[in-house]
Amino acid sequence: GSLVTGFFVLPRFGSSMTLRACAALNVGLALAFALSLCSPTRKQKATYVLAGLVLAALFIALPMQWDVRHVTGSYAYFNEGWPGAQVVYAKEDVQGGLTSVVQAGATRTLLSNGKFQGDNTNERSTQARFALIPSLFMNKWDRALIIGLGTGHVLSTAAKFPFQRIDVAELAPHVVEAARLWFQDVNGGILDSDPRLHVSVADGRNFLLLSRDKYDMITVEITSLWISGEADLYNEEFYQLCKSHLTEHGVLQQWVALHHLRTQDLLIALNTAAQVFPHVALFQGENQGHAFLIASSAPLEIDYQVVAEYGANPKVREELNALGMRDAWPLLGEVVLHGSGFRDAIASLHEMTGLRKDFASTDFHPYLEYHAPKGVVLPYDTVVPNTLFLRKFRPDSLSPDLIKNVPSENERKLVLGYVAEKRGNLARAQTCFEQVEGTSKAEAQSALERITQELSSAQSQPARDMTDTCK
Repeated sequence: GSLVTGFFVLPRFGSSMTLRACAALNVGLALAFALSLCSPTRKQKATYVLAGLVLAALFIALPMQWDVRHVTGSYAYFNEGWPGAQVVYAKEDVQGGLTSVVQAGATRTLLSNGKFQGDNTNERSTQARFALIPSLFMNKWDRALIIGLGTGHVLSTAAKFPFQRIDVAELAPHVVEAARLWFQDVNGGILDSDPRLHVSVADGRNFLLLSRDKYDMITVEITSLWISGEADLYNEEFYQLCKSHLTEHGVLQQWVALHHLRTQDLLIALNTAAQVFPHVALFQGENQGHAFLIASSAPLEIDYQVVAEYGANPKVREELNALGMRDAWPLLGEVVLHGSGFRDAIASLHEMTGLRKDFASTDFHPYLEYHAPKGVVLPYDTVVPNTLFLRKFRPDSLSPDLIKNVPSENERKLVLGYVAEKRGNLARAQTCFEQVEGTSKAEAQSALERITQELSSAQSQPARDMTDTCK
């Protein structure tokens, strides 16, 4: 039953027709038992056969289909779907279940079994960060691997960097089709235009198990870890697999949803990665419900010259401008855990949970698979406590060893100004920009004008001594 249905019947006929055929088969079985066990009269036999044939014909012949509006959007959040949205695409496959695209006004949203995967409006900034943030720590652009295609926005962002080859592992074939048909406005039609691209319809973990390639960047864009089966890509063995496929200075990026996730489960996810990678950092996006885990075997350092060069790349700058950034430096304002701050955060795991300090979610002890879903039914928004927890360990300023090859103190103060502005500390940003001299002064003055306008429109705040804030 499992073999024939899973590999042959479902792929060819879909779930609706398969269930209808099974119902007709059950009617046939009931008819067979009635005729053989009940000793019916000739008239009763005729009645049974006629009733069975009519029911079976109704199950198979009536043009009944799923109303996907009732199963789109209800998978994870116990709601009634997407009110007012039109389902413009809905197809099933065994690998990914139901892939659908719903449209409300100008917004098109990609869903897997009713779970959000990406859109062409509100979440574009988050999707772009899946490729932009790990690129801050890179200085080599040979090969990249993207696990989970989604709308293709991460792919199109990664393609703006000079990679020689980009591999994509996507589990569901209809996600690839949906990205090609409905999200060309965010991926630029890259699936059919870039010869560097190689798409494999495969599970991301199995793809790595069967590969011998090394990557300079692996970015994982799968659905929330509390969805059944997704925690396999947050277990210790998966991180070990990624580590074995990264180059010496290769970088892993992985999305961590801070919404519907308890703080203790967040800590275990971070601690699991830290058991494999010696250097780990965490960014929190402009949408505070999204965090980005960055991990590497090499120290997480940013080469000022490399970032300045790719920030000057017109294609990359176009992506940054869409995020409201002139260059890449404001992204550093989203660092919440790095270096000693990261270590201090995960050190609180034992105090919070009673688990040992080196506790990790593994294939043989899949803690996250069974505990992370508890966050979905909590009566409060977990983004708030998670953010408050992370901010306790966020450094006031960037670690001095985070950025190397800075030309002068002027450029360092410029970067610190962008970081402070991104964090909303406009007074500190103003002080940093005012101290910039030399060739970077013009850029600092432009930033100062923007800061001055924002400060003048903001409510008055208590005076603070900002003399030493940029040291």
